[in-house]
Amino acid sequence: MGLILPDSVRMSMELEDQLELLGDRHDWLKHFDRELRALDPYLSLVKASESATEAGLIPGYWHVKRANPTEMDSYYPLKGAAGEFVEPGSEHLELMRKNDLQRPGAFKEFDERRKAVEDEMKARKADQARERTETMAERIEVIERAQVSMKDGWTNSVKGKKS
Repeated sequence: MGLILPDSVRMSMELEDQLELLGDRHDWLKHFDRELRALDPYLSLVKASESATEAGLIPGYWHVKRANPTEMDSYYPLKGAAGEFVEPGSEHLELMRKNDLQRPGAFKEFDERRKAVEDEMKARKADQARERTETMAERIEVIERAQVSMKDGWTNSVKGKKS
């Protein structure tokens, strides 16, 4: 019978074991963890075990954990562009720094990015509406021009005119 540990303690112990196996990467991961703690003392680097079941964890992936003092811990998985497994890298640290809303000027940058996305969405919707209007105008024009030739110079058209 083994000792049952909380997920957070077990993950911390597993991280230390994994770091020991990594050799040269050990120093980089320790540096990564120190950089996270410099951003926010509640942040740390953890790797979820293959059998992890805690909410927010992807089994086998590295995560940035925030040990929230008054709420449940939260996890941010470190993934590649297609959602694949990746090792923690400097791009992840830059993303964390960029998204750190406690940094001076960060909220202004966040708000500007949000407004830019909203403006882009509005422009895209306007383009789609314009495209729909043009398509409908083309369809109406085709319907109004529809005609069938008949004897004696008459045409059967929407407007019923003699040609």
